[in-house]
Amino acid sequence: MSLWLHTQRAIACTRSAQTLPGYSPPHVVPYQGGVIPSYAHLEDRPNKPLIQGRLGVAGSVYGLSVLYALGTCGAQMACREGSAWLYVPLVGPFVTATQAPTTGGQALSVFDGVLQVIGSVVAIAGLEMPRSVVAWQDRQDLAVRVKTDSVPGGVGLTLSLEEVAKRAP
Repeated sequence: MSLWLHTQRAIACTRSAQTLPGYSPPHVVPYQGGVIPSYAHLEDRPNKPLIQGRLGVAGSVYGLSVLYALGTCGAQMACREGSAWLYVPLVGPFVTATQAPTTGGQALSVFDGVLQVIGSVVAIAGLEMPRSVVAWQDRQDLAVRVKTDSVPGGVGLTLSLEEVAKRAP
């Protein structure tokens, strides 16, 4: 998609949003190369889809490990071999694999640990590899209005300041 199309979408979304008077929320569109308008600037932001997706993978797999550990190593209950280590994220599944009595348990623990590690590493990579966006904010200008008023016993002047939202040129 072109920068112009993203810009038009951002403007349409901003116009439909209710905002406080005197504040104009920033417009943000993904940068896909090309010339940046003079009223905008380039920003680096964390890669949220990458972070959220991979933390979801690591968290859900860890949650399944905790559920299994609760079932095999609950309160006032003797733990199966290595099951207590499943409460520890990232490292626990590998320790459990070394203590598991069956090869199936070992393989499942290693698979669980690998998914947790991959999810966590890719989420950290999302922090280290930000994505570039083009951002700009509409200017808020003040207009001075001078108005004559008739008051009892004479004439007066009324000065008022009004905020005038102008789109960046």
